[in-house]
This record gives sequence, structure tokens and C-alpha cells, in this order.
Amino acid sequence: MLLLKQGQGVKDAYTITCRTARDQKSIVERMTEEVGALTVTADYVRRALSIALADGLTHGQPPVPGLIEVVRLCGFAGLRPEVQSTPDLIADLASTRAVQALPPRQHGDLITASEEWWDRHETIESWFEDSDAAHSVLDKARSAKSAETALWKWLETRRDWWARILARSADVLETANHPDAAGFAACAMALLEGRSLKTIPVMLDVHEQTIEAWVRDDPDFDPGLTFEELAQEAPAPERKGEVAALLRGTELSVDWLDGYMTAVVIAPQMIMPNQWLPAVLEPVLPRINPSQFQRFMDLLMMRAQTVSDVASVPDQLVAAISSRSKKGQVEWWSGFSDAMGKFRSAWPKKGMTKEDRRLFEVVSAGLASTDLADFAALVALRQEQNLS
Repeated sequence: MLLLKQGQGVKDAYTITCRTARDQKSIVERMTEEVGALTVTADYVRRALSIALADGLTHGQPPVPGLIEVVRLCGFAGLRPEVQSTPDLIADLASTRAVQALPPRQHGDLITASEEWWDRHETIESWFEDSDAAHSVLDKARSAKSAETALWKWLETRRDWWARILARSADVLETANHPDAAGFAACAMALLEGRSLKTIPVMLDVHEQTIEAWVRDDPDFDPGLTFEELAQEAPAPERKGEVAALLRGTELSVDWLDGYMTAVVIAPQMIMPNQWLPAVLEPVLPRINPSQFQRFMDLLMMRAQTVSDVASVPDQLVAAISSRSKKGQVEWWSGFSDAMGKFRSAWPKKGMTKEDRRLFEVVSAGLASTDLADFAALVALRQEQNLS
């Protein structure tokens, strides 16, 4: 038995002593059923082992001791590490040459068909990013949407990694005469050629499964819940005028709240809820029914995510401000300015860029002296840096 894992080389290798041919057949049948095994040649196994040995050594992972016995039994005398780049792996595939000979439309159809692989190849269920680096990218996200965006940016740096996985998978399928070999090769080629990740369905699977694995890794996550159940537990969307009604009787307005929360979410250092919430809760709590408190908190969190998403897109932020009444624009700016001043420590001088300093200058100058497009561009740039 061999376990080859990208980045780790030969992760496991061992033999199983069978008392009878019947036992041997039973083990093979069970494994075939459990993992969707394919029949390959001894030449393929030798080639895959050589590449895996080189891969492991490159990453400081020597082969496991059990490999010696496996190599002896398989007759792989003279086995040596074989270093191959990802482009070389792809170029060596017969499937690659077949794909290159296809018209562009058929080539594209092969890539699109990867959305169907989930039903045919169980291994894809384990295709997701689970490194500390990937989780660190997601942990920095301020909202669900920003987590998705941050992960797409991260995956851009992983094109070679996933192209290599696809190429090695294509090699297995090609050896087994599986019809999907060409599709795997086409997707590997597309990754190295720079095709948009979102137009490669199998990468959508990788993205979605990475998010799911990250969520389930949360110690507070209930593993008994399905994602459908989680969706059902999500708070109901905000109704028109609902927040304004809860703020009625206070000096706060929805416009001020949106500006205030926008400044909170774009700060380079995360401002925790227990820091920014008091300015909102103190005037509201004496005036609302205790039964409304949780709903008010849900609305605040949803609105925080909304303003975070809007702050990332200059045109949307300009529209979000300019669509308000003149009084509303002034109050939005007041809320933004209040938070920028209140949480100045969340903008450490050492890490400030010239654009950050310009943003503070714009805020100090006031709304009347500000070009909203320039202001929105500065805000979006800060958001982009927060997520990078």
C-alpha cells in the first residue's frame, strides 16, 4: 500500500500479509469500493513514486521506512527521485496533446465539464486548502463576503499547486483509460495559462470546500448542524425602516450609524465589538424592549457586513453616500469622522501608508471639501490592504 501526497512525497507505505488469495481479493475489493480505485500499470506506479520521492525531498520529507519493502516486492530496483516541474508534467501527458488539438470551444467544454467530477471522483471531496497560511488569510476577513474574496486572492497564488494536482490526477486517469483524463489535463493547462479561477468549476469546488472546512474548524461550530440548518438559523433580513424605528428617540440616525460602522470596519487593526458597540447601545438600550435586543444586535452585525462589502467597491460607496439626503450625507460623514477620531489607535503610525494619511486629511477637511470619488478610492484601497 502506498500513500503519495503532494508536498509530502511518500507519506505512507506498508504491506499487508494475506493468508489466502480470497483474503487478498476481499481487501482489494473493499478498498476499490471505498476510494473508487482505478487499475494502473506498474510503470505508472514506478513513475509516480519517482516523482513523489523528489517532491518529498524538495519539502524536507524523507520517504517512510515501509517503502523499502514495497519497492522490493514490486521489483522497482534502481528507483530514483525524478524532479519534474508542473509544466513538464502536463507536457508529458498524451491527454495534453489531445486537448491542444481540439478547437477552442471543445477545449472549453472539457473545462466546464469539471463541474460534474464531484459525482464521479470521490477524491475531489478532499480537495481544499487546509494549511495554516490559508486559514490565516480567512481569519483576517471581516465578513463572509470578504472571506470569499480573500480566498480567491489566495488561490491565485496556488495555481501551480492545483495545476500539479490536476496533472498528476490526469496521469492516473490516462493510465486507466478513463475518459475524464483530457478534462483534468485541460483544467491543469487552464490554471497555468491564467484562465479566471471562477470559470474553472473544479476550482469553485476547491474554494467552497476550503470555506466549509474553515468554518467547521471553528471550536464553537456544532458538527451536528448541516449548512442548510445553519442557513435556517440565520437572522431574517432587515426590513425597511426597521433600524430607524429602533433608533427613534435617540440622537442617532441610520445615516450616522452607517458612517460610523464604515470607519470601524476599514481600520487596519480590528476594532472589537466591545469597543465600538457602546456608542450605539448606550443611547438605544434604555428605549427598546428587552425582547428586541437580540434582533437589534443581529441587525447591527448584518449592517456591519453590508457596509464592509460596500466599502470595498468605490462606485458602490459613492452611491451609498450620495443617494442620501443632504442632511443624511452630513450625518454619515459625522459618524465616519467620529469613529476615525475615537479609534485613532487602530491606525498605528508605523503601518500607515501615504493613502491612509491622505484619508485622515480628507476627513479633517470635511464633507464640503471632499470629492467623494477620491474618498471612496482611498477607503477601498485600505479595505484591499486589510484583506491582503
